[in-house]
Amino acid sequence: MSDIVAQLQNHVDRQTQLFTESIGCLQNEAPTPIFNSNSFSQIDSEKIQPTISRYSRDIVANSNAIFQLATHLPGVRMTEAEYDETMSEINQNCLIEGKKLEEDLRIAEEMLEDVRSAIKQISNDVMTSK
Repeated sequence: MSDIVAQLQNHVDRQTQLFTESIGCLQNEAPTPIFNSNSFSQIDSEKIQPTISRYSRDIVANSNAIFQLATHLPGVRMTEAEYDETMSEINQNCLIEGKKLEEDLRIAEEMLEDVRSAIKQISNDVMTSK
């Protein structure tokens, strides 16, 4: 699943890049408005049409790739009730595992204290035997 998510992120990043670049190109080709006049010069559509077509194709192709990847994510076809049930099960499992880990940690701390006590006892025995 992480591979699908990584691919999806790459396509979303690419889509953002395409949008930004296409807007930048359109702004670059736009005529400078003359505010002292009521008329604005028009963009030479023949000059910019190939750029518009290229970005349009790229955006549509990338959108299709995003759609295809998103439809293969786990749980996409779940209803809201199924999703809530799955999340509830995952949450319950996490709570159970968390309690097990807390118990394991408590046991490990007890064992560590026993080791410290044994080391202290050994140290005292060595010191008193000299």
